[in-house]
Amino acid sequence: MSLSQLSPEIQTEVKFLIAYREGNSHLSYDGKIIQLTSYDYGKTWKDKKVIYTPSPNTDARDPQFLVLSDNTLICRFFERTANKHTVKCIRSSDFGNTYQSPITLPGSSAP
Repeated sequence: MSLSQLSPEIQTEVKFLIAYREGNSHLSYDGKIIQLTSYDYGKTWKDKKVIYTPSPNTDARDPQFLVLSDNTLICRFFERTANKHTVKCIRSSDFGNTYQSPITLPGSSAP
């Protein structure tokens, strides 16, 4: 049976996610992590959502997604202030609809 023979009721939705930093300038301390969603294999992107906002005078950047075998979605990113850099993660069990509170990875703090 080919995919074209499947009934629409059993076809699954295709959902792509992308995350990026949005801030006033490249080195500003106001970067947030933004997520966009595509349902058409990346032709169009919509549902812009802020998935992480750091404290004032703090920058979040370089997000990366990881999908675990149980379909848990992890977004890992760096957070920096003028004096400190850390690596943080946020977790979603509903493929990016909602995220849990961030955790700081142990040993990731550096001056």
